[in-house]
Amino acid sequence: MTLTGPGGMGKTRLALEVAGRRDDPDGPWFVELAGLPGRSAEEAGSEVGADPAGAVATALGVTSGRGVDALVTVLADRRALLVLDNCEHVVDSVAVLVTEILRSCPGMTVLATSRVSLGTPGEFVHETPPLATADDGPAVELFLARASDATGGAAATEADRLAAARLCEGLDGMPLAIELAAAQARTLSVQQLLDHLDDRLAVLRGGSRATPRHATMAAAVEWSYRSLTDGEKLLFAELGIFEGGFDLDAVTAVVDRRGAVLDLAPLVEKSLVKALGGHPRRYRMLETLRSYAASVRDDDVTARVRRRHVQWVTDLADTAYLELRGPHAAQWMDRLDREMPNVRAAFDHCADDLETHLHIAGGLYWFWYRRGNVAEGLRYLEPAMKARDLPAAVTARAVAGLTITRYLAGDIAGLMESFGRLAEIEPTTVGDAVPRTDALVALAYFEAGAGSVEPALAHAAEAVALADELGVPSSAAEATMSAGTAWFRAGDLDRAHEFLGRAIDVAAASGYRWCEASSLWLDAKVSLAEHDDDRAVASLLRMLDACEEAADTTSTMVGLMTLAYALARRGAIRDAAVLRAVVDVRSESIGYWPAAMDPVDLGPYVEELTASIPADTAAAAVAAARAAAEGRDGANGESDLVEAVLQRCR
Repeated sequence: MTLTGPGGMGKTRLALEVAGRRDDPDGPWFVELAGLPGRSAEEAGSEVGADPAGAVATALGVTSGRGVDALVTVLADRRALLVLDNCEHVVDSVAVLVTEILRSCPGMTVLATSRVSLGTPGEFVHETPPLATADDGPAVELFLARASDATGGAAATEADRLAAARLCEGLDGMPLAIELAAAQARTLSVQQLLDHLDDRLAVLRGGSRATPRHATMAAAVEWSYRSLTDGEKLLFAELGIFEGGFDLDAVTAVVDRRGAVLDLAPLVEKSLVKALGGHPRRYRMLETLRSYAASVRDDDVTARVRRRHVQWVTDLADTAYLELRGPHAAQWMDRLDREMPNVRAAFDHCADDLETHLHIAGGLYWFWYRRGNVAEGLRYLEPAMKARDLPAAVTARAVAGLTITRYLAGDIAGLMESFGRLAEIEPTTVGDAVPRTDALVALAYFEAGAGSVEPALAHAAEAVALADELGVPSSAAEATMSAGTAWFRAGDLDRAHEFLGRAIDVAAASGYRWCEASSLWLDAKVSLAEHDDDRAVASLLRMLDACEEAADTTSTMVGLMTLAYALARRGAIRDAAVLRAVVDVRSESIGYWPAAMDPVDLGPYVEELTASIPADTAAAAVAAARAAAEGRDGANGESDLVEAVLQRCR
């Protein structure tokens, strides 16, 4: 077995721990190869210990002859674990030695540590994991123990422990980085160390003088970097621009250099890039390695890859805008979850370019809306109110996104402000079908909700016509849904059902699950107004199925709260209490409250629901929901609580 990983990941420590737990009749034997020159056995000649075979012979006290053959003869009948530490600089010689030992010595087991795998037949490669960084995990315990040593036994406070957990997470759980940080505890507090993480290579020093390669974090990385070809060095530096991870398509888009992708495999092989698995393969650089990459990347390369990284995120946002409204929305929600660190980095890199900033934000607002990430969405969309003299396609989409996000937040004053700005933009979109459709769909949605029936119906009809011309069924479905809402507000419940039914059909046919779910929710509200609770429950169950397919957090919460109200009206008070409690606990977690989003209908529903549930029933339901959310007391998850209620409804 070969334990791989970047320098400082604790490969040697892990190998020693494994060796210490063995009970072989002979050994285990530990052979340190770090001091060997990077030469093959032939190049080393007769120097004893100058090649891996010689080093093993010396460690085992073998004196009869030199070379691999002589060593194998001695080991042929022995049963032992042989630990070969730090093999990367003599990996070819070690591979020859290990292959021969395993072929000729059936009682021998080899455990190697190396930044690259040996490539021998039968090798099992184990990538050394980082230490867990929870506040009671091994990373924090290691840091606090070493910090205590550095400060003469000073006790850590609870604040120190919490800061240490954040520090260890920022250091990727790398044991060497943690120990080097702890060595600075004599000079800096834990919080100060955390504050200096951006300059980690300067802070992470002070290791053992006896092992120069571990004296600083930079030294631990430097060997691997020096072993790269010029092309690999450049790619390593370029990949450091990615935050959180990347895939092959991202590399191709950002690097844009023929043959660069071929240099990715050696970086993975040498533990400078981690392959995360899955399809398509995703990759990640540890933060310490990213810092080193930034330190060796010149200004011209940094400017080039930042520019291309921003363009890649902009293109991603354009694609996401449509995909989040189609049959692959759930996969795109997951993808954007993974790419949000890169998105945030792109916002930082285009801080002085409002057009690009709003272009990205306008493409992604649906993600923030559906995840319930209100605060982040508002932060990136608020600058839309300052936009002047920018293309209508950029401004209309960003202001529409701001308006609906303020709606989600329950910020009525802010909603009215951005809605007014959207109305100002609308005339500038005449003759430009895409931004005009965006503007009309948003205007119709909020006009309908506010009861401005005639404007809503007019804007919705024009939006449907434009969407049909553009071949964008998602916009047609949304506009038709808004027309149904307008008829609901007008009190024409039959026409409301008719238009909402059309919206459901168009959305379902195009795979736009959010719009399908929202139209079903509105249809349920129409049924509740008709006092047809059974029809309302049926619509809400279909809505929740669509929400699950779309991985839609906020709409699920809205559907569950509305279903709780409908069940209470049918007399199922305990089930209503459970659903209400689950939604409230989730709201506390993410900061999104359904009733604030819909004060016209859902607000009164919740008031009536609250009054209908006895206090002891409500308290028991909340306790069960909290236990489920926290996974304690053997409680099932929240989803199990909800599913049990839904099964009783079906």
